[in-house]
Amino acid sequence: MGGAAACTDSGSLRAGPGRGVGPGGLGVYLDFSDALKRLGRAVVEERYGNVFDMYGQITAENPYEVPMRIYPAIHYTMGGCPDR
Repeated sequence: MGGAAACTDSGSLRAGPGRGVGPGGLGVYLDFSDALKRLGRAVVEERYGNVFDMYGQITAENPYEVPMRIYPAIHYTMGGCPDR
C-alpha cells in the first residue's frame, strides 16, 4: 500500500472518462489478492479487517474473494495530524 495521496492520484488517472469501473465509470478496483497470497488472510484481516467488514456490509460482496470497487477521493479533506 502506498500513501493515500499517491494512491488517489494513481486511481484518479486510471478512472478517467471511459476508463473507470462501476456506475458512472469513475471507480477503480482495489485488489488485495497479492497481499492475501503473500501475507495470508490473518495478517490482512488484522490490518484491514474493519475496512473489509464495512465494505462487505455495504456491498454484500466479500473483499477477501473479489476486488473492492472504490472511488478515488480527495484524502486531504479527511483531517490528519497538524504539521508544525
